[in-house]
Amino acid sequence: MEVTLAEVDDREITLHCASTLASSYCPLCLEKCNKVKDRYTRELRDLSISGKKVRLLFTVRQFVCTDCNRHFHERHDFVAKNRTMTQRYEDFIYYRCHGVDLRYVCLQEDVCWTSVRDIFQRGAEREIASRSLFSEVSHIGIDEIALRKGHKDYVCVLVNLETGAVIDILPDRGKEYLKSYFLGKGEAFCEAITCFCSDMWEGYLNCAKEVFPNATIVADRFHFFAHMNKELDRCRRALRKKHPEDDGLKGLKWALLKPVHRLSAEESESIEKVLGKEEYRLLKRTWEARNGFREILEKHCSKEEAEKLIDQWQDRHTEEPNRFVQRFVDFFQKWKSYILNYFVHRRTTSPVEGINNKLKVIKRRAYGFLTFQAFRLRAIVEFD
Repeated sequence: MEVTLAEVDDREITLHCASTLASSYCPLCLEKCNKVKDRYTRELRDLSISGKKVRLLFTVRQFVCTDCNRHFHERHDFVAKNRTMTQRYEDFIYYRCHGVDLRYVCLQEDVCWTSVRDIFQRGAEREIASRSLFSEVSHIGIDEIALRKGHKDYVCVLVNLETGAVIDILPDRGKEYLKSYFLGKGEAFCEAITCFCSDMWEGYLNCAKEVFPNATIVADRFHFFAHMNKELDRCRRALRKKHPEDDGLKGLKWALLKPVHRLSAEESESIEKVLGKEEYRLLKRTWEARNGFREILEKHCSKEEAEKLIDQWQDRHTEEPNRFVQRFVDFFQKWKSYILNYFVHRRTTSPVEGINNKLKVIKRRAYGFLTFQAFRLRAIVEFD
């Protein structure tokens, strides 16, 4: 291409261009053609220069192949068919869309929203196709997030727990859908998974048992330990109701739920002062049981050693009746095998939870233009 004329004003630069090649190749028979039948002018948007928009006006020729009588227009590698922007400008728009609302890019570049959306979608699909998201994945974490708050339309987030990358986002969290999805990845993929971590939803756990023959299925420690915190708070609320005249428990909820090593000196003093009273002995026992179980989770020990420690913990804290601790013990026994698997790989869904927070930010940037496919593409490319 050569520039035959340049027009510059305060806001725009217009470049008139033409091809310097005398011929083109027929797309049917691949013979060289130099017979020109017609010409027309094509307008393209290109990268800005010095803050000014750039328009390319170049002459496109229609050739006639003398061998097969095929009529065709010459093609240029810097622009795709039927596009109004050069490829490098589309690439620029695509990378400008990362981490920002599409409307912001529209305003900055003076491009209509639908064009920016289509460019981002094409670029995201191209980038995802070039990645090997499922290669060498052995530890998978799964969790769900509501696409629209209050509508219960949950989507599943799959994360590589070793790298923290989003593998995929699925429109359904049902067992049958997940089973079909994972089996569709092939037998080699399913056999390569050695750790599967999720919350205690049976759909996830049962699916993993059926499709991942070599996987250790782990119940996320933060999800099941939350039940111990819930019982501790139930005990606090019950005693608060029983002793309404005593303000000792008022404002103590979050201090009680904190790990002991994170308590400030003031919080520790407040807890000791309250739990030292005889009427709050039940709360003290429940608090100590919670702290004891957490200490076991923090120990770097084998699954067998952890099981012995938890059995000892259970005997010690249920020797004297405590309905709050007993409820947690009953819950633990139901999910015991999955909970103990935590000590095999020590994997949790905490990377997934952190990713979910960023996904919520992505949703807020959608501003009414949210669809599942758009959400999926943006989430995957922004968690490279």
